[in-house]
Amino acid sequence: MEQAGELIATDGLGRMMDLLEEYLDGSDYSATEMAAALLAMQLGETSTQTLPKEEFGDTGAEPGMVRMFMNIGKKDRVRIGDILGAVAGESGMEGALVGTIDMYDNFSFVEVPQEYAAAVLEAMNHSKIKGRRVNMEPAKNVRN
Repeated sequence: MEQAGELIATDGLGRMMDLLEEYLDGSDYSATEMAAALLAMQLGETSTQTLPKEEFGDTGAEPGMVRMFMNIGKKDRVRIGDILGAVAGESGMEGALVGTIDMYDNFSFVEVPQEYAAAVLEAMNHSKIKGRRVNMEPAKNVRN
C-alpha cells in the first residue's frame, strides 16, 4: 500500500487512470470495487475454491465440466478466441482449462470445470464481448 501511495504521489498514473475510467464508464462496478479486485489479484487471493460450489445438475457436459449457454453467437461477429479470452480473462481461470466451445448463429455453449463454474457464471454475467452484454446460464441437457 505504501508503494502504491508513492506511485500516486509521482503523478505517473495518467494512462492507467484513463484506462480505468474508460472501463468503468457504463460498467456496473465502482472504482473502489475495481481497486479491491485488482488488489486481490495482485495478492493472489482470487482462488475460486473459496466460492461456494453450486450444483448445476446435468448440463450435457463432459464429466467434471459444466456446459454454459451464452447469448452471443456468430451473428455478433464473435470468434471462439473472443469467448475463450473473455471466459479466462474475466474469471481468472487459465484458458487451457476451458473445454469445448460450440458456436451457433445467435448463441454459444462453453464447457468449464465444475469447480470454476460459479466464478465463471458470476464474472461473465458482468461482462461484455465486442460491446455486447453477456448473459450466461447453465445449459439445459436436451439429450435426456
